[in-house]
Amino acid sequence: MSILKPHLVITMNLGRHLQSLGEMESPGKEGSAEVYWLRSGGHGALMVNIRHFAAWSGVGDIEDYYIRVCAAVRKHLPKVQETTMA
Repeated sequence: MSILKPHLVITMNLGRHLQSLGEMESPGKEGSAEVYWLRSGGHGALMVNIRHFAAWSGVGDIEDYYIRVCAAVRKHLPKVQETTMA
């Protein structure tokens, strides 16, 4: 995180390992996507944790994966940029 300084981090099925990434605060969910504000290495980013696409049997990629991530980014990324870019 401190080297790349990403604005967005997408994780898949990290479950209990999410806490090892840094300090997190959850503003909520976007469907099946868990949304967090992540601080790690002195940097803040929006993090979206979603189920790995290989684990989704009978679920559509567009409706259940991409749209959820896009909704989370549209809703929450501007808020992260306001606090980390100032």
